[in-house]
Amino acid sequence: MLGLVWTTCDLLSKSEDVIQLFNHAPKNQIHTALFQIQLSFILCHEYAHHVHGHLKQDSFELEAGDIQTQVFEVDVDCYAIYFVLAFLIQGMGRTEAVGHASGVSSYFVKQST
Repeated sequence: MLGLVWTTCDLLSKSEDVIQLFNHAPKNQIHTALFQIQLSFILCHEYAHHVHGHLKQDSFELEAGDIQTQVFEVDVDCYAIYFVLAFLIQGMGRTEAVGHASGVSSYFVKQST
């Protein structure tokens, strides 16, 4: 799965539209930022299954695609989106994201805040 995420980030970091969104930052910085965001989402998503009790034995009997499975997935997706965005907007990830978006090293962004 990590290989797929890595490849996806690599392809996205080469897209002209994405490069423009990141203010023409170097492709390796864009790739790193995208990988961090996607990996954070995956980790939060899986952690949310734990927190919300989706890993109880009876939930393993659910079949892929049934309504309860879909509810679980939407639930944990929302949880993951909330925490990843909170980290990017209010948390320590803001400095990194601003640094990547502006094409400026995060070291310089941290020094100015």
